[in-house]
Amino acid sequence: VTELNNFENFGCVDGYQRAGGVLGAGAISTLNHCANYGDLGTKEGAKSFRWNGGIVATSANGTQKTSNVVVLDCANFGNIKVASTAVGGIFGSPSGNASFSIERCANFGRIYSGGTYAGGISGQVSGIAINGNIADCVNYGRVTAVTSHCAGVAPISMATWGGKAAWTY
Repeated sequence: VTELNNFENFGCVDGYQRAGGVLGAGAISTLNHCANYGDLGTKEGAKSFRWNGGIVATSANGTQKTSNVVVLDCANFGNIKVASTAVGGIFGSPSGNASFSIERCANFGRIYSGGTYAGGISGQVSGIAINGNIADCVNYGRVTAVTSHCAGVAPISMATWGGKAAWTY
């Protein structure tokens, strides 16, 4: 399967890492018209550690190092919490040598990182050859990172990864 269309999640998701409201890690290249209404990592006693996203957790996975991921017309309504790093309302951590695109997406949930890298749209963006695009997105949720790197859209300098952001609020 390379594409996922019109999917909705209403359940709560708790995982140690790579927890996503719709997709945990890599493998699917395009997500269209998907929504997450469930909370991630907020259950009492949950040990959610890193790389969580309302729609997609991360583009890196165990078998295929990276995957190019496109997220279109998706929304997150759930609250997301991690103990350590890399949490985003739409995409937790586009990483490795993958390219990614997040277009016409919205986050309405609260985003919380007990450490670093919290973003309303995307959390930590890392890797050497990432070519990313964030366009026509909006964040309405509160974003908190206890240590550093916190932003309404994405907590990185767009120039550092060769990407661009347009019409994003």
